[in-house]
Amino acid sequence: MDERWTNTERPERPYMGVSGEERTAERRHRLVDAGIRIASTRGCVGVGVRTVCVEADLSHRYFYESFKCKNELLLAAYDQLQATLIETIVLAMGNPAEHCFTRLIRSVEAFLHFFEHHKHARWILLFESAIPGALSRDPTWRLLSAYEAMLTDELRRGATGNQPSNQAAQAMACGLLGATVQLTVRCLICRPGESIDHTLAALRFIYGAAIHTWSRPCG
Repeated sequence: MDERWTNTERPERPYMGVSGEERTAERRHRLVDAGIRIASTRGCVGVGVRTVCVEADLSHRYFYESFKCKNELLLAAYDQLQATLIETIVLAMGNPAEHCFTRLIRSVEAFLHFFEHHKHARWILLFESAIPGALSRDPTWRLLSAYEAMLTDELRRGATGNQPSNQAAQAMACGLLGATVQLTVRCLICRPGESIDHTLAALRFIYGAAIHTWSRPCG
């Protein structure tokens, strides 16, 4: 036996010019996309190993190549959709030098339009109760935490007077996020025939009132 292979693994050869790592990543992507499609029509409870594999046209072997269980796949789907949402919002917010209120209004408009046009994202990103507790990576995990962090940073950047604490900014951001999610769910899911213009007007009012209070000079 050639001693070069003793106690080592043979390197995986490329197949049709594609490496093993690339093929694994492509299969993982197919599984995540399949889970998102299933959740968009059946909810997260409809996402299972068997249904995902059928939808992705892959065997169970390839599911367990990337995920230990359904919960891990849902977490990957959640992260992927949230990253797409944040990318959309950042692009819509525009120049960081512009006024805080202007950028926040753009962010909430982008948020609402995202869920209007991406129906497949609603179950996984908006319905926190549909995401099993096992998905929580730490005790502080919260729904749309990346968007909340963006709101917190923007509030701190736009504050005047005495610089507020991060805890105060986070509390304000949490309240704004809650209002945004609730009105988005009511408009797009509970009242699908309602014009989004009414919801946008309500959110502009809420954000305007919050920013007016937030940015008043202290003293």
